[in-house]
Amino acid sequence: MKVPAAQWRLRPVENAAAEAVAAESSLPVPVARAIAARGIAGGDGLRNYLSGGLASLSDPFGWPDVEKAVERVWRAIDNHERISVFGDYDADGVTAAALMLRVLGALGADVSVYLPCRFNDGYGLHPESIRRCIDDGRPDLIITVDCGSSGQAAVELARKEGIEVIVTDHHSAPEGLPDAYAVINPVVQLGMSAASPAGVGVAFKFCHGLVKHGRENGRPVAQALDLRDHLGLVALGTVADVVPLLGENRILVKAALKCFPAAGEWGLHALAEVAGLRSVSTAEQIAFGLAPRLNAGGRLAHARQALDLLLAADLAAARTAAGELHSLNEERRGIEKRIINEAAKTIAADYAEEGWGLVAAGDGWHRGVIGIVAARLCNQYCRPAAVIALDSDGCGHGSARAFGGLNLVDILEQCADLLSAYGGHANAAGFSLAAAAVPAFAGRFNEICRERLDGETPCPVVEFDDWIEVGDVNEDMAAALDTMGPFGEGNPAPLFGLRGLPVRDLRRMGADERHARWLAGDGSTGCKAVMFNAPRDDFDGKQVDVLAQVVRNTFRGRESIELHVKDIRF
Repeated sequence: MKVPAAQWRLRPVENAAAEAVAAESSLPVPVARAIAARGIAGGDGLRNYLSGGLASLSDPFGWPDVEKAVERVWRAIDNHERISVFGDYDADGVTAAALMLRVLGALGADVSVYLPCRFNDGYGLHPESIRRCIDDGRPDLIITVDCGSSGQAAVELARKEGIEVIVTDHHSAPEGLPDAYAVINPVVQLGMSAASPAGVGVAFKFCHGLVKHGRENGRPVAQALDLRDHLGLVALGTVADVVPLLGENRILVKAALKCFPAAGEWGLHALAEVAGLRSVSTAEQIAFGLAPRLNAGGRLAHARQALDLLLAADLAAARTAAGELHSLNEERRGIEKRIINEAAKTIAADYAEEGWGLVAAGDGWHRGVIGIVAARLCNQYCRPAAVIALDSDGCGHGSARAFGGLNLVDILEQCADLLSAYGGHANAAGFSLAAAAVPAFAGRFNEICRERLDGETPCPVVEFDDWIEVGDVNEDMAAALDTMGPFGEGNPAPLFGLRGLPVRDLRRMGADERHARWLAGDGSTGCKAVMFNAPRDDFDGKQVDVLAQVVRNTFRGRESIELHVKDIRF
């Protein structure tokens, strides 16, 4: 299946909005355009974006059911009731569970944790897993983190056992929210979308409410608790779950990165060590260095390993746990590579030009990595992709990824009669089905995606923020771009176009010379340019158009401003 070359598209922005940002901030016009293109106008929105801190976080009691849930937890603490935190097995769920355990423990709660197993419990809150949670901890109160919005049957089971449930979550609820004691889900209840929090972000807001209530009522344990000590967990879970780095998500991650990891966060220290990071100052380092290793436990074994790391009492214990997760991550990479190759062969055989929504299934594929494989295929072919692991019992467990305006939950809802379960987000979802239903699902998934795409062959699009000259690549622009970080989903690092850029002194890098560096510009103005996976063409001495990021690079103690080229045309 042929994928057309990427189109370059100038990110849409209203000139008036860009001019307002430039006038209020005194930032260079290309940077002002980039900020306006991310939906940031003038006034309070711009001030919060550029300099907003923890003091600008909203009141936790402005969210539905927070006050009710907070009062219930304090009552449980006072009455020495047992509390169980029911988590999830990905990085978001594990960091949320660790945060809740730390905070509740510091406030004097009798608290334990139940982390479901990807392979035994499956995705979400189910009666079988809530039963195991009850049998393990004999709780009087269960608090879910990063799950529960679709757990109607599980919540009802707990109620019959005389156990109240507080749900904290950020997932959709196709059949409506459960009848729990309290439900805190701002995505469903408040319609958050542009800056919807991760599961750990919802847990943090709830913890903020607990501490605030405790301080207002003169409780010494609340006075002594500083939530800033736990922001590393919030940043890790937020970045790992790829929620938009805008609004309060960005404020929390930005605050955490000022001192990451904080003193005493031994697990994060050790995780950075095994990732080869001397310091962690960007969301990208979290996304590509820390998050995959933390996720490896839940993907291949059990998320308890990741939780033990985050709760480690000293650096020695943390290093042991981090080493085990690092080994699991290396194993995961090998498994992932094999499944990607097999899935690509399946797609090549099953789809020609009529591939709109791609489905690949395989016997014995590891359920822990199919989400990554689906994301890789979605990016590679620029089409929605679903990958299904078939087990020996005739069951299939799938993970799907999409892009743009496509909503996977809506698509899976139209396939509900073929599925035994499904759920997730618009661009990332999970499901299960019988192996015999896979062909019918593949056909319907493909047809629905064709309808949603209006029969138009998807074309990769690279959006960039503005055209600039090589002379604009300087310290002033780098300093202005610093104000826009941290970068990630919803707040991507600005990408700029440069036309007719002379190439001088081209050098190949890497063992197989896949990468390249050169001097961009003429003799009077210019800077270093670097491109990973550069074209094999010999373009030394020629002129090129490029899309590139303007970045700071420090090498052997010397800092320079350079271009990191993402796409090139001759």
